[in-house]
Amino acid sequence: TDDMEIFPDLVFNINGKSYFIPKENYVFKTNNNIIIIGIMSHPTMHFWILGLNFFENYYTVFDQENQQVGFSISKHANPRLEELRKQVENT
Repeated sequence: TDDMEIFPDLVFNINGKSYFIPKENYVFKTNNNIIIIGIMSHPTMHFWILGLNFFENYYTVFDQENQQVGFSISKHANPRLEELRKQVENT
Protein backbone atom coordinates (compact mmCIF):
# COMPACT_ATOMS: atom_id res chain seq x y z
CA THR A 1 0.00 0.00 0.00
CA ASP A 2 1.12 3.53 -0.73
CA ASP A 3 2.23 5.41 2.40
CA MET A 4 0.46 8.55 1.19
CA GLU A 5 -2.96 6.88 1.38
CA ILE A 6 -3.06 7.06 5.19
CA PHE A 7 -3.08 10.87 5.16
CA PRO A 8 -6.34 12.77 4.72
CA ASP A 9 -7.05 15.71 2.48
CA LEU A 10 -7.59 18.73 4.74
CA VAL A 11 -10.75 20.83 4.63
CA PHE A 12 -11.10 24.26 6.19
CA ASN A 13 -14.51 25.87 6.57
CA ILE A 14 -14.20 29.64 6.23
CA ASN A 15 -17.44 31.63 6.41
CA GLY A 16 -19.48 28.59 5.41
CA LYS A 17 -17.37 27.68 2.40
CA SER A 18 -15.02 24.68 2.15
CA TYR A 19 -11.38 25.17 1.17
CA PHE A 20 -9.08 22.22 0.63
CA ILE A 21 -5.45 21.28 1.03
CA PRO A 22 -4.94 18.00 -0.84
CA LYS A 23 -2.56 15.63 0.92
CA GLU A 24 -0.04 16.06 -1.92
CA ASN A 25 0.35 19.68 -0.82
CA TYR A 26 1.36 18.93 2.76
CA VAL A 27 2.83 15.38 2.75
CA PHE A 28 6.19 14.90 1.09
CA LYS A 29 8.29 11.78 0.58
CA THR A 30 12.08 12.12 0.33
CA ASN A 31 14.36 10.02 -1.88
CA ASN A 32 15.13 7.97 1.26
CA ASN A 33 11.39 7.15 1.67
CA ILE A 34 11.11 9.45 4.68
CA ILE A 35 7.73 11.14 4.98
CA ILE A 36 7.71 14.82 5.95
CA ILE A 37 4.54 16.60 7.05
CA GLY A 38 4.47 20.25 5.95
CA ILE A 39 2.31 21.55 8.80
CA MET A 40 3.66 23.50 11.74
CA SER A 41 2.27 24.22 15.16
CA HIS A 42 3.28 26.40 18.06
CA PRO A 43 2.32 25.77 21.69
CA THR A 44 1.20 29.36 22.30
CA MET A 45 -0.92 29.74 19.14
CA HIS A 46 -4.40 28.26 19.25
CA PHE A 47 -5.33 29.05 15.68
CA TRP A 48 -4.30 28.04 12.16
CA ILE A 49 -2.03 30.07 9.93
CA LEU A 50 -2.76 29.26 6.30
CA GLY A 51 0.64 29.11 4.59
CA LEU A 52 2.02 28.10 1.23
CA ASN A 53 0.28 24.71 1.43
CA PHE A 54 -2.98 26.64 1.15
CA PHE A 55 -1.99 29.64 -0.95
CA GLU A 56 -0.42 27.62 -3.76
CA ASN A 57 -3.94 26.42 -4.64
CA TYR A 58 -5.88 29.66 -4.25
CA TYR A 59 -5.69 33.10 -5.77
CA THR A 60 -5.99 35.45 -2.83
CA VAL A 61 -7.08 39.08 -2.63
CA PHE A 62 -6.41 41.07 0.54
CA ASP A 63 -8.81 43.99 0.94
CA GLN A 64 -7.27 45.95 3.81
CA GLU A 65 -9.71 48.84 3.55
CA ASN A 66 -12.70 46.57 4.25
CA GLN A 67 -10.71 44.07 6.34
CA GLN A 68 -11.63 41.17 4.05
CA VAL A 69 -9.84 38.37 2.25
CA GLY A 70 -11.16 36.68 -0.88
CA PHE A 71 -10.17 33.28 -2.31
CA SER A 72 -10.61 31.71 -5.71
CA ILE A 73 -9.16 28.46 -7.05
CA SER A 74 -5.91 29.21 -8.84
CA LYS A 75 -5.48 28.13 -12.45
CA HIS A 76 -2.27 26.44 -11.20
CA ALA A 77 -4.03 24.55 -8.38
CA ASN A 78 -3.59 20.88 -7.66
CA PRO A 79 -5.89 19.07 -10.15
CA ARG A 80 -7.46 17.11 -7.28
CA LEU A 81 -8.77 20.33 -5.73
CA GLU A 82 -11.75 20.41 -8.10
CA GLU A 83 -12.44 16.71 -7.41
CA LEU A 84 -12.47 17.37 -3.65
CA ARG A 85 -14.78 20.34 -4.07
CA LYS A 86 -17.25 18.27 -6.09
CA GLN A 87 -17.21 15.48 -3.48
CA VAL A 88 -18.27 17.93 -0.77
CA GLU A 89 -21.00 19.43 -2.98
CA ASN A 90 -22.46 15.97 -3.59
CA THR A 91 -22.73 15.07 0.12
